[in-house]
Amino acid sequence: VESAWVAAPPKVVPQPMQPPPAPAQPKPAQPQQAPQQQPKPKSKAKAAALPARVDDGPPISYACLCTAIGEKLKINRDDVRQRFDYPETVDDFAQHFDASTWSVLADRARAIEQKKKEEEIKKEQQRRMRAANPGGPKAVP
Repeated sequence: VESAWVAAPPKVVPQPMQPPPAPAQPKPAQPQQAPQQQPKPKSKAKAAALPARVDDGPPISYACLCTAIGEKLKINRDDVRQRFDYPETVDDFAQHFDASTWSVLADRARAIEQKKKEEEIKKEQQRRMRAANPGGPKAVP
């Protein structure tokens, strides 16, 4: 016995043809550059006074610069970093000083560095002299 109830096939409504979506084009590769953090000056007047580069002389030692700034401000060398928000490089200190003050500090830092080097050379020469002449005169304490 056959049933009179037969399911009719679903009606398909034809849709107008549409072009296929265009494939996504990759963006041209751009070289990745590390973001450069520029120190933000506290005022516009201070920004105008910032030196473009520390100066043309030889590089400045971070420790010697801290010593020079400590001498100038009459504070402990160890407190200098804290006072200036822990700058990471010598150039980061520059934003806190005008060009003429920075020049004085840079010169003083180089003088401190030179004095340290001379003291190290003198100590090394004395050590070599003691090693070359072990039976020589001994210093009386």
